[in-house]
Amino acid sequence: MAYLSLFAITFFAAVLATLPPGLLNMNAVKIRVTNGKRAALFFILGVIVVVAIEAWAAAVFSKFVYQNPEVQRRFLWVGIFVFSVLALYFFRAAYRTVHTLRTQRNFFTRGLVLALLNVLNIPFYALLHALLRNASLVRLAPSETLVFASAALGGTFIVLYGYSYGSSKIAFDERHFQRRSNRTIAFVMLILVFISFIRLISSYD
Repeated sequence: MAYLSLFAITFFAAVLATLPPGLLNMNAVKIRVTNGKRAALFFILGVIVVVAIEAWAAAVFSKFVYQNPEVQRRFLWVGIFVFSVLALYFFRAAYRTVHTLRTQRNFFTRGLVLALLNVLNIPFYALLHALLRNASLVRLAPSETLVFASAALGGTFIVLYGYSYGSSKIAFDERHFQRRSNRTIAFVMLILVFISFIRLISSYD
């Protein structure tokens, strides 16, 4: 029963964290529309591999990350830099042609890379694990850590696949969609920069 509760809570948290439009789910939609179901699935598989590893690492090091504000600040600084670079990249990508996008074939690797760039996953899952531990819902047993990582993987997969599947049911003008989606992702990255900056300032109080 404890494992089921742990899985359910972590799964639900992963769904909530992935549900708002962001770097990963918007890319899943874009790849599904411009490159097809198989490409989107490989992208999603790349993402969830990294998410599972990040959730596992966050669980193992949750006490250290949660109790060291300086470590959290470093993650926020990295996040601000990465999201700023990605915002610039996707603003520029809005003017690429559809043909240019289709020449990038290794979607599994793209999923790995973009998930790795989403550095805020680690402090998020570290905080979640610390809260569960404080509520006596989880300890540091290897089996519980595996359940925690599996739930994070499952929740992320469900949301990304849902975005991808839903996009296949809507008619798109491919060229216009590419530009709009890249601009949307860039705008989301700027919002994440702002949120990270506000959290960074508040961490010094």
